[in-house]
Amino acid sequence: MAFHAFPGYFPGGFIGVDIFFVISGFLISSILFDSLKKGSFNVLDFYKRRIKRIFPALLCVLLSCYLFSWFVLFPDEFARLGKHMAAGAAFVSNIVLLYESGYFDTSAQTKPLLHLWSLGIEEQFYIFWPFLLWVFWKARFNVFVCAAVLALVSFALNLAGVRDAQTTTFYSPLTRFWELLAGGLLAYVHHGQAGTPLKARSICPAFFNSEHFVRFVFSSPQVKNMQAALGSLLMAGGFVVISEHKAFPGWLALLPVLGTVLIISAGRAAWINRVLLSNRLLVWVGLISFPLYLWHWPLLSFLHILNAGNGMWRLLAVVLAGVLAWLTYVFVERPLRFARHGRLALLLCVLMSGMFFVGLVTEKGDGFESRATIRGFNAARASLSWPGHNNFEATCIKRFKGSGYCTLAKDAPATVALIGDSQANHFFPGLAAQYLDVGENLVNLGCGACPPLIGTTSRYRGKTPIAMQTMDLVVDMVVKDPGIHTVILAANWHLYLQGTRFSDESKTWPLWEIRSTDAPLVENNNAVFAIQMAKTVEKLQEAGKKLIVIKQIPELNYLPSICLPPRPFSLAARNPQCLTPVARVDRYLDQYKSSFDSFFNKRPNIIVWDPKPTLCDGQFCRSMKGGDTLYRDELHLSEFGSIEVGKGLSGNLSRSDPGK
Repeated sequence: MAFHAFPGYFPGGFIGVDIFFVISGFLISSILFDSLKKGSFNVLDFYKRRIKRIFPALLCVLLSCYLFSWFVLFPDEFARLGKHMAAGAAFVSNIVLLYESGYFDTSAQTKPLLHLWSLGIEEQFYIFWPFLLWVFWKARFNVFVCAAVLALVSFALNLAGVRDAQTTTFYSPLTRFWELLAGGLLAYVHHGQAGTPLKARSICPAFFNSEHFVRFVFSSPQVKNMQAALGSLLMAGGFVVISEHKAFPGWLALLPVLGTVLIISAGRAAWINRVLLSNRLLVWVGLISFPLYLWHWPLLSFLHILNAGNGMWRLLAVVLAGVLAWLTYVFVERPLRFARHGRLALLLCVLMSGMFFVGLVTEKGDGFESRATIRGFNAARASLSWPGHNNFEATCIKRFKGSGYCTLAKDAPATVALIGDSQANHFFPGLAAQYLDVGENLVNLGCGACPPLIGTTSRYRGKTPIAMQTMDLVVDMVVKDPGIHTVILAANWHLYLQGTRFSDESKTWPLWEIRSTDAPLVENNNAVFAIQMAKTVEKLQEAGKKLIVIKQIPELNYLPSICLPPRPFSLAARNPQCLTPVARVDRYLDQYKSSFDSFFNKRPNIIVWDPKPTLCDGQFCRSMKGGDTLYRDELHLSEFGSIEVGKGLSGNLSRSDPGK
């Protein structure tokens, strides 16, 4: 688990989860096979043991994270932690994170309970697996074949989804169960009397016909050493080859899964297992592995939140995780796990339910803004909030029903329409004020993550396609409205053309894809943009609309919250400058500008306005002006920033000819 602390050295450190799934499937399935064979299988006893194994350490970590967060996290952060705590207590973290992931998702490093997604998948597996095994066993089905079919179906779903629905594939239990079943299949093969594989011949009688062959395969030291060596190479290759930039799980997940299966199946006869993996230090780590898993990520996440992410702090966090894991094992996990109190499991369930409701109340209470520990810092963070600008929303919806964003500068017919995604939305306060000054009324239409292109679907990698119906409907409504004479298009153009964000510079594959419904065979984002933007522009201009296109704002490489007074217990001083070098910003923006500029340079009747000069000088792009923040996050302007940027466009506005 500590590999997460040093991503630069172990890019595939997160495959520790896949290794954990196989080991868990092997150990738990071995217990189940043993009880089935002895005729002592009792599903209630199984779940009691699981509760006593999992709940004590998990309750300890959840409570500790909550108490620490009470003093450290701001209201929005604390509300999110409450939601994740409730999800962790209910073992559905993977489902909650699946619906959070995407374009607007908060950085994974700021989610202290992110790692509980894997525990959720494991426990979801154990809801069904004991019952299925019992049914297979009692019905005298071939357990190996039944489990293998389930594993193959799960693996096939994983392969089918990893390209077009990677996020769903990563978090879905259905596409991860094959990893736990791999351990279960191994347990079936290896479980038996005197080392003889349980019903091994029933798997394939012809294959196991020779007793000499069976002894060689299952007992030969040479084969065992080869298995362990190959397994180690596969696992090592996984840590090096796999990274967050690769499509995962997919085929790549076979590296850690097969590697783990080979190492476990090699047993003590293999030198690697007998000498290296059986030394006292690794055995001790194995004993505390579950609490170590629970502690390591919250510590690393809180370090990031407190602005202390350098290598020394990370190393100290890993050491502290080991100490806390040992203390949890000795004083919490072991005493309660082996306690014989008859109602302990029920008590633990009650306590876990309490954690669930505390998390839920924290989320519904918006992170308890009145906390004394944080109250003094909320005022400084007020400029990071976004009021939503729902002014005259009811009136707007009546006139433009179907738009995600629907706001008016004043309660009157619109004369200018701002169309686009969240980057269009963040321009609204500033533009609305400027248009009101010249007697115009601005309406804001569109939806989050929707490029202002008709006939287009937009999709974050692994998510369901969005935007086509909304944006087509918005453009149609604007075209049919004779009172609207000017249309402004704004969006995160780089995302839709290049498929990446500023923070994704190192990624070699697009995170975002746009597709044309008119030309479905065109899969290049730049080509789709050229085709669909031409159709959008043509449709608007044929309706007599004047067009203004706003380029995207420079993105930041830090959260603007670090420019404010540091939070309680912050381990880093306030950033006094909060500057991003223009050279870096230009390097990023230039990636999309060639396609963007070549399109609009051929259409001089369209005004293209760049907000960058308002936010940047010759050397730096800034996120602060005076004591106020211009941004509310890395990608979006604050209300103050919107007003400032809007002033830069004021020279382009006039009642007689808004496009000049």
